[in-house]
Amino acid sequence: GSDTPLPGLTLEVVDKDVSKNAEFSLSLEAISPNSEGVFYVYPERALGKTPVIIRVKDPERLDYENEGARNFQFNVIAETSAGIQIKSEITVIVTDSNDNIPQFTEKSYEFDVAENAKAEQPIGKIEAFDPDSGSYGEILYSIKGFGSEKFHVRPETGEISVASCG
Repeated sequence: GSDTPLPGLTLEVVDKDVSKNAEFSLSLEAISPNSEGVFYVYPERALGKTPVIIRVKDPERLDYENEGARNFQFNVIAETSAGIQIKSEITVIVTDSNDNIPQFTEKSYEFDVAENAKAEQPIGKIEAFDPDSGSYGEILYSIKGFGSEKFHVRPETGEISVASCG
């Protein structure tokens, strides 16, 4: 979410001067165009030895499923009052999470079954899509509810057939 610090990033700025000579400002400079406005640096002003935290400003722009929102590059700039700058390049790589809900391709499904249908007779198929990658995007199908024991669903494909009796 918004204001979340980047995990695993340890960054510290040190100015060994004393008093006002040890003051500096911190800012971010986008290297990749998609980085502009996604993150911010805390604190913006510091003195002496200061840990630096990069926080997420716009979490909506971090999206593994969108190739243009997976990798971000920017510089952290520490600048003294005399205008002397030092930069540290940061690369953020977004990893996938199970952040998308599977969606069925149809709003509802309706199948006709003859009352004398034989066991294992196919009657239809349900389909869903999950844009997440890898195991997060895998879908296993099942049916539940009154009468569901009379049918069998192949978990990997969504194909529905008449269940065996007994």
